[in-house]
Amino acid sequence: MLEKRLARKIIQGLLTILRLALTLYAFCWTGISLAKLFAAPLILALRPFVGNMTDLPGWFLPCLYVVSLVFGVIVLILVGIAVHYALAQTILAWIDRKVSRIPLAKTLYGSIKDLLGLFSGEAKAFSRVVLVPLPGIGHKVLGMVTREDFSAMKAVPPNTIAVYIPMSYQIGGFTVLVPNDSVETVDMSVEDALRFSVTAGVSSTKSGGAPAQV
Repeated sequence: MLEKRLARKIIQGLLTILRLALTLYAFCWTGISLAKLFAAPLILALRPFVGNMTDLPGWFLPCLYVVSLVFGVIVLILVGIAVHYALAQTILAWIDRKVSRIPLAKTLYGSIKDLLGLFSGEAKAFSRVVLVPLPGIGHKVLGMVTREDFSAMKAVPPNTIAVYIPMSYQIGGFTVLVPNDSVETVDMSVEDALRFSVTAGVSSTKSGGAPAQV
């Protein structure tokens, strides 16, 4: 009994440390990657003057990365502010029109734009959370409605909606077209539904701490 308790405490401690370590590693990896990305133009510009970068003092590159990261973050903030002005929006609209004329690029560009818009909160990809019945067995799966109007697609029957069903413990899922009256709306936020689905139901609490009702 004592051995089992000790083993359980060791595992809990290991999981806690691992969770914190992985989170810290993810932040450090992101910061280092951005610093290298922002420093790349400066390194290319300095290369004709300094020759081999390894001949520079050991403190130079780390300082260059830090300065580049700070400068890059400032530039991103300024760009984020600028896109709200009419001139920047006109330029972006012009770029969208030009890219949309390129056969392969428009698909890739549009997909990336929609995906980034989802993460930035500019596009509301999911309108509500629903339960979709599985045909023949009576069970239901949790999904998010992505589209409720198919009037422009004549091949899709009326009263049809598109529902995205995420897969547990991995990035991915599939989209199904089902009748609107066959699904059941769930009083659950999209964030909680995604967390519930991705963790296979392990994480099922709302942001306020109360259990989510599915």
